Amino acid sequence: MRYENFVINQAIGAILANDMVIDGKIYRKGHAITQEDKQLLKSKDITGICAVVPENNDIDFKTAQNQISAQISGKGLGFVTQNDGICKIIAIDDGLFMADIDRINKFNRFNDNVVLNIINPYSIVKKDDVVAVLEVIPPFIKEEEIDDIIFRLSGNFCLLSVAKISEKKSVFIYPHLLNDDNENMYFTSVVMKLLTNFNNIGLNFSREINTKYDEDSISNALYSCKDAEAIFILSPLKTSSEKDVIPQGIEKYADRIISHKYPNVELSDFIVAQKGNTKVFVIPHAYDIAETENIDKLIKYVLFGDYIDGNVFENIKPSVISKTESYFYDENNKVISPDKKHQTKNSSSVGAIILAAGQGRRCKTNKLLAEDKNGEPLFMKTLKAAIASDAKPIFVITGHNHDEIEEYIKDYDINIVYNRTYESGVQSSISAGIKSMPTSCDGAIILPADMPNITAQDLNKLIAKFDNNDEKSICVFSYKGIKSNPILWSKSLYSKAQIIPENAHMRPVLIEHNDYIKTIEVKDKDKLLDINFLSQLKEYCES
Repeated sequence: MRYENFVINQAIGAILANDMVIDGKIYRKGHAITQEDKQLLKSKDITGICAVVPENNDIDFKTAQNQISAQISGKGLGFVTQNDGICKIIAIDDGLFMADIDRINKFNRFNDNVVLNIINPYSIVKKDDVVAVLEVIPPFIKEEEIDDIIFRLSGNFCLLSVAKISEKKSVFIYPHLLNDDNENMYFTSVVMKLLTNFNNIGLNFSREINTKYDEDSISNALYSCKDAEAIFILSPLKTSSEKDVIPQGIEKYADRIISHKYPNVELSDFIVAQKGNTKVFVIPHAYDIAETENIDKLIKYVLFGDYIDGNVFENIKPSVISKTESYFYDENNKVISPDKKHQTKNSSSVGAIILAAGQGRRCKTNKLLAEDKNGEPLFMKTLKAAIASDAKPIFVITGHNHDEIEEYIKDYDINIVYNRTYESGVQSSISAGIKSMPTSCDGAIILPADMPNITAQDLNKLIAKFDNNDEKSICVFSYKGIKSNPILWSKSLYSKAQIIPENAHMRPVLIEHNDYIKTIEVKDKDKLLDINFLSQLKEYCES
C-alpha cells in the first residue's frame, strides 16, 4: 500500500485512508471515491485528496481483522466487523471472560498497525456483550504481516475466551490456633466477604473443616477433600515465609505451588497451589478489611483458567474499555464464530515442552544460541516447528542463559518457565514443564531444543499417532528400530516422562511401558539429529 495525493479530477477509484465526513455523510476508511463523490468534493472547493493505492499481496483491513479475530477468539466468542470498521469480539455464551493482560500487551507489540482493547479480565459477561475491540489501522496491510501475527499467536491457547460457569465443589478449612471467640469471629467475617464476592461463579461450599494449626493437621485436612475442586484455607495469622506452618502443610499435599506470595503489602500472604484438578487458596489474613478486587480476579483466573501462569499475579491491571455495550444484531453484519480445528470432539489436546535450559557442556559453548548463516539461533528452529504444529500450548523451559533466550522469544505468544534448578539436570526441566501443562491436555511432547531438523509436520505425525482414548500411550520416532526424541507422553504417564538417550532401546522406562509404545519409523537418520558435540554444531552453523 502506498499513499498518494490525488487531484480531484483524477481521484475516482482512489481509496480513503481514514473516515471523512461531508454534509453529515460519513465516508468510511476503505471507501473508493466515485463520480458522485468527486462532484460533491468539487462543490466544497476541495481540489485534492490523500488516498491509498493497494499493492501486490495487500489485503483489506476487514479481511485482516477477520483473520486475526478467528485466531484470538476462543470458546464462547464470536466476532463481527461493523460499518464503522472496528471489529467487535462478542460473547456468544454467558460466563467468565478470560484474558491475560500480559499476553494482551504482548499482542499489541506484534505490529504497530494492529490494536486490541479488552474489557476487565475475569468479568462476568452475558451473551451478546462486547468483550473486546480489534482494529487494523490502515485500509490495507501486507498479507505477510498478518501471517506473522497469526504465527506468533499459534503456540498457545486462544488469547480470549469465555469460560462457562458450572458448579464447583468447594471447602473451607479453618486451622485453629487459639480457638477462641475472636478467632471464630474473624473466620466468619472472611467467609461472609468471600461468599458475597463469589456468589455468582458456581462455588458450592459443601464442607467446612476445623483443624489444628500445624503442618500435619493442615495436610491431612487437604487430603480429606478428595472430591473438592476448590479449597479455601483461612489463616489465624499472617503467613510470613514459605517455611511457615500453612505453606509447609500445603507442600506435603500439592503437586505445584503456583504462587507463594502476592506483591501487595496488606495481601502478600495470598498463596495458590494445585493438586490435579483441585485448586487451593490461602486467603490473606487481612482479606476481610482490605481492598481485594485484584485478589478476587486472580481467584477467578485460577478457578477457570486452562493454564495457570504464576507471572499473572504481577500483571493484573485495569482494563482499557468498559463493559457497557451489547451487540445488536443486523442481517448485514452477522457474528462469526471461529471454527477451531483443534476443538473437535474426538481430537487429542497435546501440548509441547521445549527443553532449552541446558549448558551445552559437551559442545563447550551454549549451543542453543549458536546461529546459522541466516543469524537464527539453533533453538529457534525447534521452537518455530512447535509453534507451527498442532501442539498447544507451548512451554519453553529455560535455565542457563535465560535472559538471552527470553529476549529472542519475548514477542511470541508462548509460555516461558524458568527452571531455577537447571544445573541438577534435564529431569528437573522436564518436571517443570510437566507441572505447568494444563490438566485439559491429554498429553505432552517433550522436545529438546537442539533438534533443528524436526518440522511441524513431524510433530503433527506424533499427535496423529496419539490416541487419547488409550489409558496409557507413548509415541516416538525411530530409525532402524532405535527410538529417538521427541517423545509424546500421555497424561497418565507424566510421572514417568523422560527424554531418550542414544541407547533408548535399552531405557528401563521404555521397556516397562513397551506394550503401549507407538513408533514412527523415519528413513533419514539426519531427521532425528540431536546436536551434542562441537563438530555437529560447527557443521550446523556453516549449513
